[in-house]
Amino acid sequence: MLKRKQQLTGFILGIFLFAGAILPVTTFAQDYEDSPFGFIQGEYGENDDGKQYIVDLGVHWDKMFQPMAKLIFNPDSSIDFSGQDEVVRWLVIEQGLNIPLSIPIFIEGEQLTHDEYENLCEALIEHYDGDGINDMDGSPVIKYWNVGFTEMNRGVAQGVPINERAWKLTEVETAEYVKIGYDCIKNMHSEFQVILGGSAGILTWQEGEPDEYYYNLISELTGNQQCPDIIFDYHQGSNPTKFKVQIEAMNIVKETLNNFGYTDNEIWTTDVGGSWDGLGGFTEKEHAGDVVRRYAYTIANGQKKLFWTRIVEYDWTDDDSSIFDFMGLVNNPLNTDGKDWKKLAYYTYKLMVEKLEGSDWSNIETIIEDLDNKYAYKFINDSTGEPIYVAWWDYFEDPAYTIGDSSLITLTGISSNQVIVTDAVPNDTSGIYITDYNTAFQIDTLNVTSGSVSFYLKESPVFIEEISTTSIEETGGSIPDKFQLNQNYPNPFNPQTTISYQLPICNKVSLKVYDILGQEVRTLVNENKSAGYHSVVWDGADNSGRRVSSGVYFYSLELDHNFSQVKKLLLLK
Repeated sequence: MLKRKQQLTGFILGIFLFAGAILPVTTFAQDYEDSPFGFIQGEYGENDDGKQYIVDLGVHWDKMFQPMAKLIFNPDSSIDFSGQDEVVRWLVIEQGLNIPLSIPIFIEGEQLTHDEYENLCEALIEHYDGDGINDMDGSPVIKYWNVGFTEMNRGVAQGVPINERAWKLTEVETAEYVKIGYDCIKNMHSEFQVILGGSAGILTWQEGEPDEYYYNLISELTGNQQCPDIIFDYHQGSNPTKFKVQIEAMNIVKETLNNFGYTDNEIWTTDVGGSWDGLGGFTEKEHAGDVVRRYAYTIANGQKKLFWTRIVEYDWTDDDSSIFDFMGLVNNPLNTDGKDWKKLAYYTYKLMVEKLEGSDWSNIETIIEDLDNKYAYKFINDSTGEPIYVAWWDYFEDPAYTIGDSSLITLTGISSNQVIVTDAVPNDTSGIYITDYNTAFQIDTLNVTSGSVSFYLKESPVFIEEISTTSIEETGGSIPDKFQLNQNYPNPFNPQTTISYQLPICNKVSLKVYDILGQEVRTLVNENKSAGYHSVVWDGADNSGRRVSSGVYFYSLELDHNFSQVKKLLLLK
């Protein structure tokens, strides 16, 4: 698990980003290599809104298409990186995102020879390895590289003779290029990671199917062709009631990999989507619920990454019949003859990243899975150790369900006295009606009894967060054994809220409130404090005594002993 930087300003900026502020972003975001959240083709270069969306959503990965980067390769002269450098500079240097780049086997339809492919590989790696030698300006470090990439994905079609495909290389020929690329990358930088370009059809991984291309390809990548730690990518889509197909598909991939000695390799999906209303009649609310269900279920069951198919919907057809036209999070007016707007799924995705980013992705506890069509998972923040639960009811699998029904769920082992339950989907029929992200979600505060809390699940998945209400009286005057900043209570609040923290030793304490732009609003504490449990009330006023407006704010605790923490609070009026 890669550790994130502890420098306070960077941490606050990162959280401000999740909250929706459009801020200049430094490269600290690249510390989030373990983050599962990303997009395929995050709309860079298409319009200013597209660039704004990927920043606003707070993700740390974007999979750029090679054609979009306009890499030009002439084996008789040199490589023109200018188009690709423009994209890399904005995504990596300016926005701090992680990106996988590809090493294409075909350039403008022409197949490279083995020697040309190896030369291209060496030039690309050298250009983006950050060692100061023949690097692009700013020397970004690109650590993840695709071999095969989407050119192979699009060219492999079930049951079509190979001479009629866009991808005309056999499994043996493809394996040779994959091995050349893998060895080139690893010889230049052993810590860099190689990804095998993803397949669009999961049946291509199964022996005996009409097209067993990936099964045969993996069988070739054995022996002298072995690529030990290569990452495997498969692509999977489905309607919003079929989120479990992600793991069903991953298990098919795993079975093939295990057959040929790949037992511990990471598995990604860099092109995932569900919820197309054009073909299945699914609503925006169902689309949004699928975002949380698909991510939580898939990550909890061992997959490392899911890159959603587009932020803005495609427009590939005139008759609204393409599944890709409806997977995006922002409506494309060409698909509806209307306006473009952020769909409910946009706000849900943003909230999901805000709630779950920074989790210990290798330590997700399954609380309930498919028990009476209910699911609940416990995520742990890697920095603070604080839990957050994700839960939902598969109402669409319940034959007795009618609109408006609900189902009781009980969570046990809760250590706090109260929890905050936040609906993951805004309470509207369409995102076109959302005017304020900060007030778009239903939030309830529930009491915990003997470590147990019960509530009713409806159609929307929910996030459950524990509230610390420990007071000095409850501790009996004892001294805590660690530094800690607690969640304010109540939250949301009006007109005031209590912020508590604990110190195992005497310390200089700085406790401040910031707005979403990172500007200081109020200094609550700036003095030495004795060891023990402390609390302070914020009345919603700034340093000049003026009441601030409703919305999201952040409070930060900074101590002399190299400790800092930031948490979010919500003021409602």
